[in-house]
Order: sequence, then C-alpha cells, then structure tokens
Amino acid sequence: MKQQKQLSELTLEELQKKKKQSFGILVGLGIVWIAVWIIMIVIYLKSPKTNIATLLPCFILPITLLPIFINYSNLIKEIKSRG
Repeated sequence: MKQQKQLSELTLEELQKKKKQSFGILVGLGIVWIAVWIIMIVIYLKSPKTNIATLLPCFILPITLLPIFINYSNLIKEIKSRG
C-alpha cells in the first residue's frame, strides 16, 4: 500500500495540483448534490404517498463532502504558509 506524503513534504507545484484536483471534486460533487436535491424535491411533491424519509439522502450527502473540504482548506493553508 502506498503511503501518502504529508503536506509539508510536498513541493509547491504538487500542492497546487492537489488544490486544483480537490476544487474540481468539490465543484463536481456540489453539482451532483444540487441535482439530487432537485430530483428528491420533485419526487416528494409529485408523489402523494412519498414519505419525508425520502429526503434523508439529501441531508446526509453534505457530510460526505466534509473530508474533501477539510483537505482543501489544509492545502490552502499550506500554500499560504509557503508563499
């Protein structure tokens, strides 16, 4: 198993690359999150027998973005500390 380097061990170029990748992932998942919200609301409003528990994935999905957002924040801090 490949061990990941600490942020302090990476070069500035590697940090910039990781920052761009993390931002792309956040934007992509953000778009998916919005699409899921819209679909779930439409399903809830169109179907009279739909339970409010149907919307549960919409409330759980932002939690999955938290580790990526924390990593992105740490990358920004490390880049600022070097620059």
